[in-house]
Amino acid sequence: MFAKLELELNVNNILIPSFEIDKGEIKYFELNCVKNKNKKNDLLSALSLESKIPGLMVLTKIAISKSYSKKLIKTKISDIPNIERLIKESEEEYKIIFQQYFNKKIIFLPGNFRTLIALHIACSKSKFVAFDTAGMDPLGEQMLLRYVEKKRKEGWGFLYFKFTITQLIAHEKNIFNSSWKDWILSIKSKFSRYKTEFCSVIIDISK
Repeated sequence: MFAKLELELNVNNILIPSFEIDKGEIKYFELNCVKNKNKKNDLLSALSLESKIPGLMVLTKIAISKSYSKKLIKTKISDIPNIERLIKESEEEYKIIFQQYFNKKIIFLPGNFRTLIALHIACSKSKFVAFDTAGMDPLGEQMLLRYVEKKRKEGWGFLYFKFTITQLIAHEKNIFNSSWKDWILSIKSKFSRYKTEFCSVIIDISK
């Protein structure tokens, strides 16, 4: 087991329902959007290995995907660990983009690819990873989720956050099997007319 939250957690008025996550699982929670970036950071900090919150057990260090960190965007793509494998396993149209920017800094990459690389780096640091899809278009989000699904099958566990400005109640849903992707797309379609900020989701793909 990577982590377990026995009681509902309130972090700066962001409510996280109880959950348990192990290898090969993805936890998805859709939460009301917050405009304050610090609230998102506080939420992720609360789920850290060093957390002392009653009812929360974090047994594996969580790696957080940060596509806009200063350190990341200044890094050359060619210097990313195992970047060759990521490119090799990408779809043909995405390989072309990676190859075009291979010797440039990540800041010059389109946003979708920055987010994918950030997630790739996080996965190299831990088997327990938190990520979001902030700033990604629908095709980019699907690209990212295909990567997540592949890593899930290899034993990674993910916290996939999504914040929306709609007044949604945070919830947990078992969306394993073939229906989970359709469920995500239906949610995205339903709320596509709303502007989102700092999108983050926690998805539950349990066995």
